[in-house]
Amino acid sequence: MALWPVSPFAVPVSSFVSPVPVPGVDPLAGDCVIFRFNKAWLPYITGALQQLILQTTWQGDPATVQEAQAQAMNLILALADVQPGGCGPDEVIPPITESEYEMSLCEQLRFNGGRLEALCCGVWTPIEGQTGAGLPPTAGQPGAGSGLPAPNGGQNEYCGTLGRGTWLIPAPLNSGDTLLFSDLFGAWQDNRDLFWHCPDGFLFVLDVCGPTLPHGSPDPLPTGYHMQIIININGTYYDCLLTDSQGNLNIFTVPGGVSNATAFLQANIDDTDLINGTVQFCVNVTNNVVGTWQHKFNFINLPGGWIPCGNGEWTPSVGFTDTLVMAGPNSYRGANLCITFPNPLSLTRIQVETDASLGSNPQNVAILTQPGSSVVLNTANVNGTNIFDTGVISASGVTGIEIDDSVGECSGSCDPGGTLAVLSVTLSGLGADPFI
Repeated sequence: MALWPVSPFAVPVSSFVSPVPVPGVDPLAGDCVIFRFNKAWLPYITGALQQLILQTTWQGDPATVQEAQAQAMNLILALADVQPGGCGPDEVIPPITESEYEMSLCEQLRFNGGRLEALCCGVWTPIEGQTGAGLPPTAGQPGAGSGLPAPNGGQNEYCGTLGRGTWLIPAPLNSGDTLLFSDLFGAWQDNRDLFWHCPDGFLFVLDVCGPTLPHGSPDPLPTGYHMQIIININGTYYDCLLTDSQGNLNIFTVPGGVSNATAFLQANIDDTDLINGTVQFCVNVTNNVVGTWQHKFNFINLPGGWIPCGNGEWTPSVGFTDTLVMAGPNSYRGANLCITFPNPLSLTRIQVETDASLGSNPQNVAILTQPGSSVVLNTANVNGTNIFDTGVISASGVTGIEIDDSVGECSGSCDPGGTLAVLSVTLSGLGADPFI
């Protein structure tokens, strides 16, 4: 038979039927005990201890009750800094380092000018390891001119203030983009509750933030902390802070199926009109959309890394021009040019601009060779200036390109006549422009 039978009529009740006397001693000093438990139970034990910061838990005058609440909060916060170890009775407790011992002498924590400080032996001292000034953001809702992160990993940071209502992420989001929050300041409250919360949903008590547990429904994100910052993407709510048990913020990745979405931030509460207070934050948005580029090689000005690879030559102010080739039973006029890329490219289009005056027995103009394939760009054998276009292609891993043009061919050692100049080549592809 179960000790506590499950009942459909069970409702939350206080741990204490009536207020209890205050212990009257600091919970983290004096005659202490060691209690070992599996770390998976940490948030539940922390949540249960929150009853100790309720005013109705304690007997005494207001000053006595407030002191008991403060000591209970210190006890809860101490659980955020527990040491890992086994549950066996003979487990060795890790030795306390000198810095840990010095911190044990600190009575309080506070944010001062955006920096975390500890009151140690009566002196407020900044906590080591903090980068930057850490000043809280003061902006409201960024608007025009906020800037957009560039594709291929470009980043932009936005800072703002959030209270009632929502806050617009100034950049459209796509699957694979990432958000990382920082500089969380301020506190807010669901005016139906006693407690105030930090921007990550942790309880805000006596100038510090302490861990808590999710409230569940009717919060828009039942699995998240009540009053934490959450994000709404296409009508679905996500935990964009990904705060761990130590209060560290982690990178949020936009899930699949999202394309140029408008996203909003808000508190994890069913009615934002019930919010008192405001919080501040910064969010770094990384645009991981694969961008496109286009680069034109204008051979009239420079060869741009292309070289003759057979016949032809580069002529300043003209481009790559033809030369006469007498080989075997036939002779022809043509221009053959190549380029090799230091890193493989993903190409989507290739355009070749030529100026041709066709000689006798004209051949195809602009024959493109990619690694593993050949594409004939022109079969009309037209005179004059023309652009021959591959159209949309999908060529990945391209390490080089060869262009082989000819304007005429004749039998024997002869000159078929005609002229040819390759004026430009325009490449389009995916990713960052490799030629910048």
